Amino acid sequence: MKIKSIIFLLSLFVGISGYSQTATSGTLLSSNPRNCDTIKYFVEWDYFCTNHVYNNITYSISGTTLTMHINYTGGRICAGIIGKKSDTARLVNVPVGTYTVKIDGNVSGTMHPSITLSGKLTVGSCCAVTAEIAGDTSSYCIGDTVKLKSTSKNSTKDRWFVNGALRDSSTTFNYVVSKAGNDTIKLVTDTTTCSDTSFTSFKIMPNPTLINDTSICLNDFVFITAPAGWHKYKWSTGGTGTLVTSRATGTYTLTVTAHSGCEKVDSVKINHVGPLLSLGPDTFFCKGSSVNIGVGSVWNSVRWNYNGVDTSRTKSVDSAGTYIAEVTNSLGCKFTDAINVTSADTVLPVFGSDSACDGKSIKLYVTPGHTNLNWSNGKMTDTITVYSTGSYSATAISSKGCRTTGFGNAKFHDLPNPNLGNDTSICYNHTIRLIAGPPIGNYLWHDGSKLNNFLVDTSGTFYVRVEDANKCVGYDTIMVTSIDCDTVGDTTKDTTIFVPVNFMQESIKFYPNPAREYLIIEELHGNRLSRAAIVDLNGRLVSHVVLSESGTNVINVSHISMGTYILSIELDEGIEVRKKILIE
Repeated sequence: MKIKSIIFLLSLFVGISGYSQTATSGTLLSSNPRNCDTIKYFVEWDYFCTNHVYNNITYSISGTTLTMHINYTGGRICAGIIGKKSDTARLVNVPVGTYTVKIDGNVSGTMHPSITLSGKLTVGSCCAVTAEIAGDTSSYCIGDTVKLKSTSKNSTKDRWFVNGALRDSSTTFNYVVSKAGNDTIKLVTDTTTCSDTSFTSFKIMPNPTLINDTSICLNDFVFITAPAGWHKYKWSTGGTGTLVTSRATGTYTLTVTAHSGCEKVDSVKINHVGPLLSLGPDTFFCKGSSVNIGVGSVWNSVRWNYNGVDTSRTKSVDSAGTYIAEVTNSLGCKFTDAINVTSADTVLPVFGSDSACDGKSIKLYVTPGHTNLNWSNGKMTDTITVYSTGSYSATAISSKGCRTTGFGNAKFHDLPNPNLGNDTSICYNHTIRLIAGPPIGNYLWHDGSKLNNFLVDTSGTFYVRVEDANKCVGYDTIMVTSIDCDTVGDTTKDTTIFVPVNFMQESIKFYPNPAREYLIIEELHGNRLSRAAIVDLNGRLVSHVVLSESGTNVINVSHISMGTYILSIELDEGIEVRKKILIE
C-alpha cells in the first residue's frame, strides 16, 4: 500500500513538471570526424515515465553550438519509474567547424533541460579544396570599402555572399558598406567534385552622435558619453575613453576610429552660464567709520545672509562679521560668496622698555609700515631713542589707511652713588672703615665681600660696586696709603702732604666715578684748589688742568680712552690728594 502511494506521488510530480528524462553523459566515438562522415556519440540519460516512448536522437546547429535531442513521445500523464537508458547517436552531414556540444530532452515538442559536454567537437572537411578569406577586419565605417581576397587551395570557382546574397564570383571581392549593422561574408570554394565554405563577419559602426548643445549652471557638470564599439577614442580634452566631463564652457570634439582605420567626428557645445559671484577680497573699516560691499547689476536677484528682507545690491557695513550674498542669474542658477569684514583699530601700539638707569637710553618704537609717522619729540622714524623721563606720543597712518595714535612712557632711575671719600692715608697699625651706603641694595667689593662697609688696615686701592632695586649700578674707588704718622715730611723733597682721614674725605668731592664725558671737582670747606692731573697706571700724564681756587670745576674727559686712571689734585697749601677713577 505504501509503495503504490509513493509511485502515485512520483508519477503526479513528474507529470506536473513535464520532465520525463534527463541527459547524464555523452562520449564521442568517432576519431577525426569529417563533414562526409557519420559522427557517433554514446549518450546516456535517466528516465522517469514508463508510458513515454523513446524514438531516436537527432541534432540541430545554432551558430557554433550543436545540440543532440533525446526524442520521446508521451502525454502529460506519467507512469512514474526511475531508470537509466543509453543509445548511440549518429550525426550525418555536420558542416565543417568547431562546436560546443549539448544534450537535451524532447517529449512531444516539450524541451527538457540540457547538459553541456566537456571539450569541443571539431569537424574537418572531406573535400580536397579549402576555402580561406584574407583581408577581413572587425569593424568599418559607413562608406568604407571592404577588400577581401580568396586564398583558397585547389579551388576552381569562388562565390562571395553578403548576408546570404550572392555578390561576386571573382577571387578578390570589394564592396562599399552603406549602412550600420553586422555583415556576414561567406566564401564558397568549388571543385569539380565538392566545395568548401569559409565565413567572416564584421561590424559597420554607425556615425557617432553626442548629446545636443546645451547650457548649464557654471558650477554644474555634464557627462558626455561616446557610443560604444569603436576601436579608438580621442577627445579634444586629451581623453581617450568613452566618457568626458564638461566643467567649463567650450566645444568638446570626439574623434573615433574603427579597426579599419577610418575616422568619424562629432562635437557638442556646452555653455556653463555664470559668472561666479565674487564679493572681492576680505575688507575692513576704521573704527568709527564704515565700508560698502555689494554685488553687480548682472544678477536677477540677491539676498544677504539668507534673509529674504535684505535684498539690496549694496550695503554699508559698520560692524565686523561675515556677510554672505546669494544671487540668481537668468537661468535660475544660484551662486553664493562670503566676505569677512573686520574692524581696524585706530590705536597705534608703542613698544619698548619703559624704564632705564640714568645715563642710559630708552628705545620706543612702532611696527614698520606706517606712513606720516610723527612723534611728540619731532622724530619721524619707527624707532626713537630718549634720554629723559616723560610720556611720548606718536601719530601715524596705518597700513590700512586708518589714522592711529599711541603713547609710550619712559622713566629714568637715579644711579646709586656710593661715596668712599677721597684717596686717603692711615697711620701704620691703624684702620679705617669705608662706608659705601645704607644697608640696602647689592654690594660687591674688590675682594668679593658683599657688605655695605669694608674695614681697611693696609695700603691699597679699594673698589665697590652697588646695584639697587632698579638694577642700576654705581661705582667708587679709593686709594689708601699707610704712613708713619710720627714722621714729618720735607716738602722740598716731596710735594705730597698726607692729611688725616676726615680731612681727605670731606675737603674735596669729585663725581661721577665712573665718568663718561665730564668729571666734576667740587671744593669744600674753603680749601683752595690749584691744579689737577690724570695719570694712567703706568705713570704717563694723560691730562693736566689748572683749577679755579674755589667752587666747582668741570673737566672734559670725553677724549680719554676707557680705563682706570689716577686723579691727582693739588691744593694751594701744598697738599696733594690722589683718587683712583674709572672712565667709561
